[in-house]
Amino acid sequence: MTNAYKIAQQYAGQCLDFDGYPRDQPYQCVDLVMMVARQFGFELWGNGNQIGTIGDLSPWVEIIPYTEGMKLKTGDIFSTDDEPGAEEYGHTFVYGGGDLSNALIVEQNYQHQCTVEHRRAVVGYGNRILRIVRIKNQDNYEPTDANGVKVGNAKETDKFIARDFFEITCDKVEGIKSPGDSTVIETFYKCNKVTGNINGEWLIYDKYDGSVAYIPISCVKKLDDYSTTKKEEKKKYETPNGYDWFTDKTTDGIDQSGTQKIYSLAQFVSLGRIKEANYEWTYSAGSSFPENVQVPGKGFNAYGFLSDGDGNIIMSAPKTYGDIIGRTYNTPFGFKGKVYTTNDKTSFDVYVR
Repeated sequence: MTNAYKIAQQYAGQCLDFDGYPRDQPYQCVDLVMMVARQFGFELWGNGNQIGTIGDLSPWVEIIPYTEGMKLKTGDIFSTDDEPGAEEYGHTFVYGGGDLSNALIVEQNYQHQCTVEHRRAVVGYGNRILRIVRIKNQDNYEPTDANGVKVGNAKETDKFIARDFFEITCDKVEGIKSPGDSTVIETFYKCNKVTGNINGEWLIYDKYDGSVAYIPISCVKKLDDYSTTKKEEKKKYETPNGYDWFTDKTTDGIDQSGTQKIYSLAQFVSLGRIKEANYEWTYSAGSSFPENVQVPGKGFNAYGFLSDGDGNIIMSAPKTYGDIIGRTYNTPFGFKGKVYTTNDKTSFDVYVR
């Protein structure tokens, strides 16, 4: 017996088609879990939101309805759905460990890519976890990196991604869909910074949103100083990045005194979503900020955050927070933030370059 995650890892970088369906888009998320299940002597069928519901699977698996905070295991297969009212096909993947704000997973057809192993936030991005399909009698398995360091058991307080930063060294290089598919996913230029993992002759560029591009290693160099594999110590600060100190309480009375992490923009982009300073934080492209919202002195600061003329990071707040336009908050980025508009998320959204 082996572990479902260990099997799934072997498919990373491959475009899997288990059932030949649909013909125009054969590489679906379910193909990966179907391939994994076949290795254990049974089959999983259905859309991503149906995995674990079709047929009698009791000889091989436990079907566990998901509850927040439940104990997860390496090798668990997730069946998820979109937000209520937008359900269609759902999504499925294999879990390798870590808090769901930064889980290690193997999946296919996330952002229309082939199979990839990476970290991303599972919750808060349109995914509702429906159930866990847990294959019985699996071996205990803990994923490790090339140096033998365990990478699957990151806790919520260890939100840094176990991968490396690289700099593009060629004047121009195209990141392609896979070694066997020269479709251009993104074009990179000298001095661009990217995150990812080396796999043979390729750097697999793995963005926060699941986008993947293969870049020849001859055009990249590793940046050890940017490494996110090491957890930073919490810092007590009075003048973060040269700005005002953080007061003990925000304008809505939330206590934020004492120590607090500061995340660089690179770390934040890699994580996608973080929980710090009593709130959740996400980001959007600065170009998406509403044009009809007037912000005096609006522009990007030296650290890549869209800010106002007073140095506050420009933020949108969840509509559920009520009327808080104009309030300022402490942020985990070394600057205060000011709310200028609202969003439909559950997080403060900041705008970045």
